[in-house]
Formats: sequence, C-alpha cells, structure tokens
Amino acid sequence: MAWTYDAQQGPDADLWRILEEEERLRAVVEHHRQLKGAHARLESIQAHAAMHVAVENQLADDQPLAVRVTMRRLVDGGLNRHEAVHAVGAVTARHLLAILQKKGTWDEAAYIRDLNALAAESAMSSVRDKH
Repeated sequence: MAWTYDAQQGPDADLWRILEEEERLRAVVEHHRQLKGAHARLESIQAHAAMHVAVENQLADDQPLAVRVTMRRLVDGGLNRHEAVHAVGAVTARHLLAILQKKGTWDEAAYIRDLNALAAESAMSSVRDKH
C-alpha cells in the first residue's frame, strides 16, 4: 500500500492500525529523509523512526490515554505536533532503556507519571536544542 506519513498531521488512526509495522516504519523513515536540519543528520534514522512509530501506535490505540492527553497539552503549550511526538518519544525511550538496563518490566504507572509531568516549556527547549 502506497501511503505517506506526515509528523505534523499524524496518521488517521484507522488507517494506521491496518498498516503492517514495516510499512509504518518505512513511511516514517521516508518522511524524515525529506526533512532538513537535525533530521538530515540523524545517527540512526531507523531508531528515530521506531520511536515515532511507538508514539503513533499509542495514539492510534489510545493506550495509554495519557499519550494523547500529553500530546494535546504539549501542542497547546507551543510545540508543533512533530516536536510533541519527539518529546513523548523521549519519555518512551527512557522507559524502554530502563527495562533493557535493569532487565525489568514495563511500568505503566511510572510512564504515565512521567508523561503527566512533561511540561511544554521544558520539552520545547529540549526538543529545539537538538534541532
């Protein structure tokens, strides 16, 4: 299926759910290859795209709902949608890294706590410092 991803618009949830994971990843990689700035200098476009896919999957499934609420709060606070995906993705990545380092399990309550604590101002400076 030929389909394109746009981080500023976000995918239609129903369409996103029917796409295979490989197609989602391919579309996000292609989108980022067309961007300028920091995206042109990514060390691992695949890892970056995987974080986008993880966030978009959570949004499409509304699981956890805190991801959608956080995205809305960040955009309302001044981030564009793509920057908000990066901010949520950074929280997701931190929690995944903790699992790998500690050989632990996913702590949904801690993840939601960290999402709820994510402020637009701090996320904005963190995300924009990297771009």
